[in-house]
Amino acid sequence: MKVSFVVPIFNTNYRILQICINSILHAINGRHELVIVDDGSTDNQTIRFLEKCRSNEKFNITVLTNPTNQGVSYSLNRAIDVATGHYIALVDHDDLVIRSGFEIAVKHLQYYDCEWVYTNEMQVDAKGYLIRSLYKPAYSKQLLRSLMYINHLQIFSKDLFETVGGYREGYEGSQDHDLALRMTKFTEPKHVPYFAYQWRIMKTTQSRQDWIVSSHSVNSSTQALKDYFNDFEGQVQIEVAKKGFSVYKCRPLPKKMPNFSIIIPTKLGTTRTINGLTIELLDQCLNAISETLSQLDSIENEPYSFECLLIVNEDDDLQYGQAILDKYGLHGKPIPDPGAFNFSRKCNLGAQHASGEILIFLNDDTKIITKNWILDVVSLLSDADTACVGGMLLNPDGTVQSCGDNISLNSATHYSPNPDPSSEGDPMHRYWADHETTSITGAFLACRKISFFEIGEFREVFANSFQDIDFCLRARSSGFSCVISPHIKIIHYESSTRNPAVDNATIEALRSFHQSTMAGKGQYNLWAYQPIKVKWFSKSSIIDRLRRLRNLGLKLIKNLLRLYPYPRRRIKFFIK
Repeated sequence: MKVSFVVPIFNTNYRILQICINSILHAINGRHELVIVDDGSTDNQTIRFLEKCRSNEKFNITVLTNPTNQGVSYSLNRAIDVATGHYIALVDHDDLVIRSGFEIAVKHLQYYDCEWVYTNEMQVDAKGYLIRSLYKPAYSKQLLRSLMYINHLQIFSKDLFETVGGYREGYEGSQDHDLALRMTKFTEPKHVPYFAYQWRIMKTTQSRQDWIVSSHSVNSSTQALKDYFNDFEGQVQIEVAKKGFSVYKCRPLPKKMPNFSIIIPTKLGTTRTINGLTIELLDQCLNAISETLSQLDSIENEPYSFECLLIVNEDDDLQYGQAILDKYGLHGKPIPDPGAFNFSRKCNLGAQHASGEILIFLNDDTKIITKNWILDVVSLLSDADTACVGGMLLNPDGTVQSCGDNISLNSATHYSPNPDPSSEGDPMHRYWADHETTSITGAFLACRKISFFEIGEFREVFANSFQDIDFCLRARSSGFSCVISPHIKIIHYESSTRNPAVDNATIEALRSFHQSTMAGKGQYNLWAYQPIKVKWFSKSSIIDRLRRLRNLGLKLIKNLLRLYPYPRRRIKFFIK
């Protein structure tokens, strides 16, 4: 199996280019090839180094030269056209290939007989000092629509590249995102969970000026996403999710708005004191529904309707339940649930009575704050392989409570890597980007009615907790995905009506039912970014703080070393 490394070059700093090319030569190891295309460089040092590469006979190197600057898409197409390898590995001119990770990626290609893989990456600054290690998730259709995260290092077959027509000129700045979106129409990339690449993040590049993504790059990605949805019958809305960043919000909306049912398990009259004010939880919940959906526009003038089903206790006053719905002009009814408390049974009862095509399970201790949030739900559920959709849950003080759940390493916790909801959250920008996750909390969980019954409802063995996690794990094992939209924001006054403690029997039952799924690290690598919270005076806390002091000392040393222009590299230079 032969891989062709392809490197486009234009007036690259000689010392950085030297590191880049020599790192690839270590990976070539006599079996692969390197194709360099110079896009009209005028820098004398760059030109002299390329002449050394051209005259080198030890390695399989081809150097092409464009007479004038033609752009990266043209240059890459030209280089790949002459490449003789069955697979193509793209490397930016200022980056570095890690040989060990590359060799593992090649073994993945061979073992799984696949056409396309991508690896983890290390991100370094302009001088080559480590910024962070990027643990990428498994392929996520929703995340790729939101941002280009599978670059560095990508290896794909030349046949696949030619099938989609190669790079398209005019999409420079987002040419890789455009190519990846088109290739997913034919196959899905496989994630190789090893580091094979160091990406040097520069202040100014083709797609970025002073750290801000250029308008040309934004326009290119927006057009690529519009092209991606060409076959979709209905409206498609694409907008930048966060100004200055390459993160996008894609909303394909069907021609007809489906009806939906909001199912709220509740005990009428439950109150909670918030900021010194006692409020009735259900009253606040219904008021928020009324306010956020009151100005909802229909899709292409098609009418829509929804109902609110209150699943109340058997001894609750049904007339009072109906009155509180009428108070906010909401169509629906209270439905009594006989027997002892069982949250799963309440939800299932609501689903059985629901007339909507979409079910929204909503806790009574929530307050939705996003206007027209149902459009996000409808759009994301338009994908047939999406089982359920959730949002970002906030604590009463406005900090992040959950942006999905981290189900891995035999544990189940809310995913909240950063308390600030306006931050990126983690390196995958999960606070701005729609993304698949391991599980969605039942405080706000939307799904198609047909999918809910196909997957098998909530299991009543989980009477008070984990029924949402169990449902999502069963959905994923059946080939569905669970999607979080951080654009849907909900305040959650968690466990206002029930004791949040989970008994050991319930935890062990969940581990027993989903042992194979929960035992590993999880395919979305949420574990890598979730902070560990420990008590101040515990042994774990002391060890954690000593580790932080050590890391702080190392950081200070690194900052002092940054006075040296480039860090020393353990790379033998074959071409100097």
